[in-house]
Amino acid sequence: MFALRAGRQLKPAGSEVRRVAVVSPDQAFRALQCRNLAHHHDFAIDGTDTASYEALYQARPVPDIILVDIDADRAAAMAAIERWHANGQPGSIITFSRTLDETSLRTLLRVGVKDWLPLDADAASVLAACEATASRPRATRSGDLACFAFIPAAGGVGNTTLVIETAFLLARSDRPLGRTCLVDLNFQAGALADHLGVTPAFDVKALLKDPERLDSQLLDAMLARHSSGLAVMAAPRSPAEHFPITAACVVRVLDLASQMFDTLLIDMPPMWMPYSDHVVAGCDRVFIVTEPSVPALHRARSIAEVLPKKMVENARVRVIVNKWRREFLGAALNKRDAEQVLNGYLAGFLPEDGALVRDAINRGEQLNLHAS
Repeated sequence: MFALRAGRQLKPAGSEVRRVAVVSPDQAFRALQCRNLAHHHDFAIDGTDTASYEALYQARPVPDIILVDIDADRAAAMAAIERWHANGQPGSIITFSRTLDETSLRTLLRVGVKDWLPLDADAASVLAACEATASRPRATRSGDLACFAFIPAAGGVGNTTLVIETAFLLARSDRPLGRTCLVDLNFQAGALADHLGVTPAFDVKALLKDPERLDSQLLDAMLARHSSGLAVMAAPRSPAEHFPITAACVVRVLDLASQMFDTLLIDMPPMWMPYSDHVVAGCDRVFIVTEPSVPALHRARSIAEVLPKKMVENARVRVIVNKWRREFLGAALNKRDAEQVLNGYLAGFLPEDGALVRDAINRGEQLNLHAS
């Protein structure tokens, strides 16, 4: 999911250390597992207090592997694991107990626990289980997650319009609108909801007061729905307020959204925010949207050159030149000039049709419904 992508991409190059948490009310069990993995450089024991089973779904950042003693309090442990599963938490669980009855086994299998070991398992067995868990491919959803971010190189370049139109274009292939979420990360002055004629419902203030209460059910209640089936995550505009929203909070929101939808299309703010690195790190593709002016093209190239360092090797960064007019041809700036400035990052040119775009925005509809 998104949190795994963002967290993995932001690790230093070559780093493969897996964070391990040990959850048990039994201090002796926690100490034993710490000793079992103490000298193995591929695993680092998380220092968070994990005496309570609530640590399963409260730890921030979320560990890669969680070793859980379910014998200390079987009912509390199973309830916590089920909540971990229901909240779509990332990470992998390995459980420990003296015995395992059929009911518990069925529950553990249903919620996706990766392995079970006897409570007194030796260090070699624990290490082998952790290595096996770490080597498994990450769990995937029924449909592969596709996550695209759109970054405006300047104000008024048409970023939000292209986010919306991309959703309808993808729906013609294998990305149905009902499984797509549009995300407006401009919490102060975003216009995504206005473009679609929906009421923004993402309550940033409530989230900042108590970020731990955010789960998939609450996020679903904060999503607006367009008549096409598109889900829209957008906050009411608050141009005179500053929201100290952290990168961890944004990643948590996007992670939950990635568990609910197959496609995320993210409308980024024009200014680079504390969470921007984390967002692009979790994306498959990033499109920089610019207008056909020399300053805007150079700014788009500057952004395009720094982004690959923040993303995985196979992720792509491309620039879309929007609002291109035919009269530019033969003038001071032509397509060849733009191609040279963008130096291999160019995705293409989109023609300007201000009247068409304004009509679609005013009606909250897609552009092709108004094309002649």
